[in-house]
Amino acid sequence: MNNLKRKKEKIVSKANSLDGANLAKALEMASHISTTIQDIQSTLFKKNQNITRSNWHLYSEMINKYWCAHGKVKKGCDTIMELCLLKPSPPSSTSNSQRMADEMAKFHQEIQNDQNDLLQTNREQLITEALLVMV
Repeated sequence: MNNLKRKKEKIVSKANSLDGANLAKALEMASHISTTIQDIQSTLFKKNQNITRSNWHLYSEMINKYWCAHGKVKKGCDTIMELCLLKPSPPSSTSNSQRMADEMAKFHQEIQNDQNDLLQTNREQLITEALLVMV
C-alpha cells in the first residue's frame, strides 16, 4: 500500500510539468491508484473487524443462566447421605454410594422373593380349600 502511495505522489508531481494528453493519462493513473488504495483499505478494515468480532466471541464470557447458576450451592434433592444397614448384628451405617445401592438392591430383591413365596403359598391354600369344598 505504501508503494502505491509513493507511485501516486510521483505521478501527481510529474503531472504538474506535463500538458495535454500526457496530463490526462497521468491523472487517470493517479485516480486508478487512489481507488485501488481505497479498496485495499476497506478490505483490511473488514478483515480486522471480522477478527475482532471473532476474538470477542471466543474470549469474552457472555453472562447467561449457566454462569449465573454455576457458582451457587446446589440443594440435595432426595439425596440419601447415610444408610443404616440392617443385616449386621451391631447396627451400623454407611455413606458409600455403591454400598448403599447394593444394599437397597438386595433389600428390594428380598421383598420380591418374599412376595412371590407368599403368593405361591396363598394360591396353594386356596386351591386345596376349593378342592375340599368340591369333594
